[in-house]
Amino acid sequence: LCAPTGRAAKRMTEATGMEAKTIHRLLEFDPQAFGFKRDRENPLECELLIVDESSMVDVLLMQSLLNAVPDHAALLIVGDIDQLPSVGPGQVLADIIGSEAVPMVRLTEVFRQAAESRIVALNKKNGQIAWQTKRSGKLNDNPQLQKSYSTPIVSSFNGKPILISCSADWVYGYNPVDGKELWKVKYGILGFSNVARPVVGNGMFYISTCFMKAEIHAYHYEGLQIPKLAWKMTKGGPKMPSPLLIKNELYVINDGGILTCVDAKSGDLHWRERLGGEFSASPTYANGMIYLSDRSGKTTVIRPGKSLQVISENELDGSAHMASFTPFENSFLIRTDEALYRIGK
Repeated sequence: LCAPTGRAAKRMTEATGMEAKTIHRLLEFDPQAFGFKRDRENPLECELLIVDESSMVDVLLMQSLLNAVPDHAALLIVGDIDQLPSVGPGQVLADIIGSEAVPMVRLTEVFRQAAESRIVALNKKNGQIAWQTKRSGKLNDNPQLQKSYSTPIVSSFNGKPILISCSADWVYGYNPVDGKELWKVKYGILGFSNVARPVVGNGMFYISTCFMKAEIHAYHYEGLQIPKLAWKMTKGGPKMPSPLLIKNELYVINDGGILTCVDAKSGDLHWRERLGGEFSASPTYANGMIYLSDRSGKTTVIRPGKSLQVISENELDGSAHMASFTPFENSFLIRTDEALYRIGK
């Protein structure tokens, strides 16, 4: 059993009672050689290989996996072409299905999707539901396009606390005390499987519409009853990493490794450069520096400013790196697919 991410592999283990691994771990990734130990010459020892969440597997990783499958083994590929696509090149699952070259079974009844989307608040002392509010905005008929994973944020606008929450196709404002919906604003484009969280500053808030075509939307809110769109960034938007606001500059790293810096108030472009790599983790600002860690474990440290200034580059262990850094007592807590690190002076 295997999957592209540690979370998906953990779900497989919990559901089956059998050990599941990430694809990188199954193929025994070697960070020194930057390659896999399992291949045609040293294939996997199995009769049946099951790959879950295969929509997230790109062409290169699937090629390495198929090279390591022994000739006598059967291969079962499980996935949802309407769910998260791969960050890397290709759409392997969609192409396999479209080819009609292999037998396929399509599951059409969704069991884990609620009949309606809600936002729920819990009492932190006892875990009881404090309130729950149904999302009022009309959603796409496809259940897979109704999802959102974005963490809400509570901030203060117009002298009152406001909970800002990104859902599929809409961003909402709620009273955090009782869950009353105060306003909602439609993205104007298809936006779902939201991962990036809102960020707040300068009397404004900033969101990413995430999948399918990610855009950054900036809204004026201070002094207004309903937020008003101030500007959009239609190129280089992130599907997973959250934007980073430092004073008057907004920094955006997208999943493909393109880093953009814009004026946070006007949206005017300061610079856009390619760092390379693939990114899921959000950038972190600490001790005057910005830390950007890609999926392979490479961290690029830059100095904030109106031009790109790379201070250093560091490699960790080469294992899959999806989570954002957590600052802790002048150090970072860093979770990779293989281990938890604390790194500091």
